[in-house]
Amino acid sequence: NQERYLGILITTGGYKQTVLANIEDRKSKGIGVATQIRQLMEGPVLRMVGKLETAMTLIQGQLIPTLTYGFRAFLHLEPADYKALNNMLKECLEIILGCPASTNLETMLNLVNNLHLEAWVDGLKLKYYSKKFHDHRNDTTKRTRLQQIWEFEMVNGVKGGLVEDLTKLSAKYNLPDVNIQR
Repeated sequence: NQERYLGILITTGGYKQTVLANIEDRKSKGIGVATQIRQLMEGPVLRMVGKLETAMTLIQGQLIPTLTYGFRAFLHLEPADYKALNNMLKECLEIILGCPASTNLETMLNLVNNLHLEAWVDGLKLKYYSKKFHDHRNDTTKRTRLQQIWEFEMVNGVKGGLVEDLTKLSAKYNLPDVNIQR
């Protein structure tokens, strides 16, 4: 049993099932976008600009936002989740570029000058929360509920929460910890 809230599927099967349901949902939406991009690339006007240039722009502007929508809300994604995200991107790129299923994802990403979906999701999450936490930090009257939760986790050393996830992501990409304002 599942329900959609703000574009994200919420299931009764728990957190893991919710993540998997959203991966499948994003995959179906992404395949639709990939098919539209493929059809647009066949048009005579876009052929003059160049198929690959058109594909690169549309992948960046339409496909990536469609595939990554809502994933900054999911904490502690597991390697299997990241693998499913990258497989989803691979299927979409195969449709757009007309490549066989045996084509290497790295080759397609290099061709369209793009990143793994894992890097997109992690980067968007780090950027979003960093901005949310460090806006209006000195004005306590404007603190949001998210900032209050974050401060509670920081002060009380809560394990398994948002602070821990962002610390791990910062370390994963060798970045300064986004929880600490510089």
